[in-house]
Amino acid sequence: MLEKDRFFEKVIDRIDHLDRNGLKNLIENLQQKQRVLQLVFEALDEGIIITAEDRVVTMNNVARIILGYKSRQYGNFQEMDKYIANWGLWNILKFLHGEEDIRKEFTIHQQQEPKYYLVEKRTIEDNLVLYKLVDQTEKKKLQFQLKNIESVAALNTLASGIAHEIKNPLTAIDLHTQLIQRAVQKNLVCLDESILQYIKTISHETKRLNQILNDFLLAARPRQLKLSFEDINSFVQELLLLVKPELEEKNIALREEYQNIPKNFIDKDYLKQAILNLIKNAMDAMEKSSLKILTVRTWYDNGRDSTAIEIADTGCGISPDQIQKIFEPYYTTKEYGTGLGLTITYKIIKEHQGEIQIQSKPGEGTSFTVYIPIHKGHKLLDRPL
Repeated sequence: MLEKDRFFEKVIDRIDHLDRNGLKNLIENLQQKQRVLQLVFEALDEGIIITAEDRVVTMNNVARIILGYKSRQYGNFQEMDKYIANWGLWNILKFLHGEEDIRKEFTIHQQQEPKYYLVEKRTIEDNLVLYKLVDQTEKKKLQFQLKNIESVAALNTLASGIAHEIKNPLTAIDLHTQLIQRAVQKNLVCLDESILQYIKTISHETKRLNQILNDFLLAARPRQLKLSFEDINSFVQELLLLVKPELEEKNIALREEYQNIPKNFIDKDYLKQAILNLIKNAMDAMEKSSLKILTVRTWYDNGRDSTAIEIADTGCGISPDQIQKIFEPYYTTKEYGTGLGLTITYKIIKEHQGEIQIQSKPGEGTSFTVYIPIHKGHKLLDRPL
């Protein structure tokens, strides 16, 4: 027997033993409890809608505000359509009506600005269903503002680093240009080895300056991903073809392990740069190692619903305090480079909605694992309504 059936049996049994005043007191007591529950229901911060089968039983004031519902009468979903202002969210609720319980954030694209809602559907009992609506638009705005503040702070760090890094090659270019000018003033007709070396230095420093600027722009500029449906194993194998000559030159052994994994939507050229940065980083870490092995693995991570790419080396390893800083702009332990490589890698992976994990032991090696969530194309629930 259901709890509510037992409750009604107790009430009926009690009514049979009540006189007129007792029945009046019971009814007043029930009415008072109902008023208290209604006050609590209306005072909730979340929008609450209760449905039974295809009919809306009730909703609180917050739900009416969120939906822009202009009536106090409830009925089936179709009957209520004409009273709804927020059509985007209402269509989502109608779609979810026949689906399983869910808790998901939805974006409704309106003319002015997007609105963000957290929607939870929960079956209470039998055909009684509770919908909880939370307007997260203001929260998202604050998060966006905070992200902008953090981006500005990061760009300030980048800018100071850029100013310092550009100054060094410019000084070298200026110095060697003066040396060439002095050599010319001394009527040197033939370009001897020293002058040729000056020219080579200028060329090298100019290229380095261009690389610094390119890295800065890549790290600072937002990018619209150009997604294509790719075989991840083939993508990784193509990358390794680019670095195999350098691996052979540096006597680094290559181990490859590929599992049968699903295709995924990626920005091929963009992600290519991120993985190449990790491979180059691994090669540099093994420069002084007696054992030089680069391991590249791919697999499908069921828990994350993601494709995984691991780049592991047998290099010098990274200390725990360095791991905390490794993705920061201009943090580097190398004598050369811009210090932006891993910052760019992190940015690219995050823009793919992915994550990167590091495991390292000083003196033994390091493993970087990149997880890219499976993007299953366009879903009805993710499309603007």
